Amino acid sequence: MPFDVRDFHDLVRLLEAHPEWRAELRRLVLSEELLRLPELVRELVEAQSRTQQQLEELGRRVDGLADRVDRLATQVEALTAAQARAEERLSKLEERVDRLEEAIARLTEAQAHAEERLARLEEAVARLTEAQARAEERLSKLEERVGRLEIRVGRLEGRDLERYYRERAPAIFGQAGFSRVRVIPIEELASRLDDLEEQGLISPEERLRLLRTDLVIRARSQGQEVWLAVEVSTTVDSQDVERAARSAELLGRIFGVEVRPVVAGHRLLPEAEELGQHNNVLVITDGAAA
Repeated sequence: MPFDVRDFHDLVRLLEAHPEWRAELRRLVLSEELLRLPELVRELVEAQSRTQQQLEELGRRVDGLADRVDRLATQVEALTAAQARAEERLSKLEERVDRLEEAIARLTEAQAHAEERLARLEEAVARLTEAQARAEERLSKLEERVGRLEIRVGRLEGRDLERYYRERAPAIFGQAGFSRVRVIPIEELASRLDDLEEQGLISPEERLRLLRTDLVIRARSQGQEVWLAVEVSTTVDSQDVERAARSAELLGRIFGVEVRPVVAGHRLLPEAEELGQHNNVLVITDGAAA
């Protein structure tokens, strides 16, 4: 039987009256694929939703990556600039190192020249030191010879000066206020001292001290007999003063006479002058009483 429009409207009213029949009708009318289409659409919508979420997440990640890329780009630019500066500094440093190496090379060469000159100087100093040693040795020997000559000259001068005072004693000591001046000959003095030593009145040391007195003079002063114990030296020092005083003391004690200590010479040292004043020693310089 043919299915007309009225039948279709009746079917529609029945489906409206019985909604539960719609599913059965769809199962009968539609194919399996069409029946699953709503489910597929839902799945597609869900998949699309998940895809959208993934796209959004991917977008956020891309944005983050873009930010990181921007930061990396900034860092790369900074590193590039720093690298450029480092290369510039390195270039300058290499130039400085080159200059330092050149300077070191020059200094090394100069040091070598200096060491060579120093070696020559050391050799010269060694030669000079050796020559100086020889010169000092010769000078030492010369000084010894001069010292010996000075001693000999001093002795000769002393003997000559002693002879001068011995020969001119009356005139020299006459100017000092003494009269009847007579130098006791050494032989006469020695004979008298020998007798005294044999008698045990003087010791050998006292005898020797008096015999070593340069001059022993007998004279008169203001009508009284006086003896003079004279020590003669070109330069009168404190030892000459002490010897004169010691000889005068011995002569006075032995012979029981007044004895004046006397020192005579060309010049008198200050300490000898002070000691002479303390011991009442008569000082005669260049033949005249001081």
